[in-house]
Amino acid sequence: MKRIYIWSMLFILIFADSCSKFEEMNTNPDKSTMATSAMLATGALISTLKQGGDSKAYITLQALPKYVGYVESSALNEQYNKIGSCSFGTYTILPNLKQMVEYSAGSISENSYKGLALFLKAFNAFRVAMQTGDIPYSEAGFGKDGLLNPIYDTQEAVFNQILADLKQAEEFFAVGRTFSGDIVFNGDPVKWRKLCNSFQLKVIMSMSKRVDAATKARFAAIVAAGNIMTSNADNFQLKYANQTGNYHPLYQAQKFTAATMISDNMVQILKKLNDKRLFYYAEPSAYQLTHGKVMSDPDAYIGVNVAISYTQLAGIFAGGNVSLLNRRYAFLYASEPLVYVGYPEQNLIIAEAIELGWTTGTSQTYYETGVKAALEFTMATDVSYAHGVPIDQAYINGYFTGQAAYKTLSADRLKQIWEQRYLFNYLQDGTFAYFEFRRNGYPLFPLDPATNLNAENVNGFPMRWTYPSGESQSNKDNLVIALDRQYQGFDEVNKLMWVLK
Repeated sequence: MKRIYIWSMLFILIFADSCSKFEEMNTNPDKSTMATSAMLATGALISTLKQGGDSKAYITLQALPKYVGYVESSALNEQYNKIGSCSFGTYTILPNLKQMVEYSAGSISENSYKGLALFLKAFNAFRVAMQTGDIPYSEAGFGKDGLLNPIYDTQEAVFNQILADLKQAEEFFAVGRTFSGDIVFNGDPVKWRKLCNSFQLKVIMSMSKRVDAATKARFAAIVAAGNIMTSNADNFQLKYANQTGNYHPLYQAQKFTAATMISDNMVQILKKLNDKRLFYYAEPSAYQLTHGKVMSDPDAYIGVNVAISYTQLAGIFAGGNVSLLNRRYAFLYASEPLVYVGYPEQNLIIAEAIELGWTTGTSQTYYETGVKAALEFTMATDVSYAHGVPIDQAYINGYFTGQAAYKTLSADRLKQIWEQRYLFNYLQDGTFAYFEFRRNGYPLFPLDPATNLNAENVNGFPMRWTYPSGESQSNKDNLVIALDRQYQGFDEVNKLMWVLK
């Protein structure tokens, strides 16, 4: 696939200036030429894909799913299971999506822009709903029309509408034409059509505890139709570039990466599987290298129990007998793309669905295809940071031996599938990795009640983020209705949302 990068920082600054004038455009038709559908598409995609915050913020997202431990200056709340409120910030793109479609009216690309608007609305809402529960959806984005206090739709209704919107988006892309402003697939409607279908599979699997017969049939029909991802070239991802503002978040962030250790969770799984991603994910322990080990020896890689106290963690870090993040994250401006919907996980999702009886096929084939794609994704990174243990095609083809061989019992197979999704998400979409742990409880995360900052349940992990604090002022009546309906009126992190019951 042609390499498409985030547009230059100059364009982003121009677009940011246009964004500041969207309100004026909404009320002054003479200003309508300030933006185009292409510009609005680019801005919406950037807002969707680019995670906010600095390097530490990026590491923080990896702490809740127990990928890393961190010791620079102070402990990370998320490492010890303390989370706060979610954000409704993604709702700000909804008026722009509406304008994007309006500006494209009558053009040959109109259907593609309609599909993009529906997909991005669904994608962003899905993530917010997964964080907190019921959210505004049916009435969201109509502030310009005077609807300033949208109702909260039930999470069940939101998921049903998301699936409906994704189906409609897929239909638009099926008859769509190439469109401008697309920083992911260069305006290719075929790839966007695949994404709409593949993302439906991800949404449905995320609601596996509540899925009904009709939705299972829908999952099976999508797989049977075959209009889904066929390689890593179809990944919905953000590719970084050698441009200020477009670097990988950990590039030149040695202050943070040098204080971030890989978790024992990750190291033990990778060693168990004889998985060479260990050498791409981490650095060998300095202590082990000075005591006879070599960088190509798996035993030179030591993870840390991320549930121990910050004082203990700092002591281990100071002693050097622990593995830090692989240097490529800090030394390469584009060490790897950030994947939100990927071909590897699509195959693992289908493998799980077969094990659950939702669709037909051979789960082992999908499991192995997904793992191979995940290994190929890592193989595409700079081999000079592999510590002399490169992943090559021969290794990938021979991966499925020992503990990596597909198990006999379905319960064990499911654990393998979940484990491989967890490995693929390392330093990727940490928030969704936590969603998956919350859904299936695997792999097991370390927990110490003495260090757990989940104050209301020191023997457990938080189940949700609270609502944005601003909602209690700007949309209080509807918020109260949603809280009463879901959580007995309490906006608290240990409450179970619909999708988890």
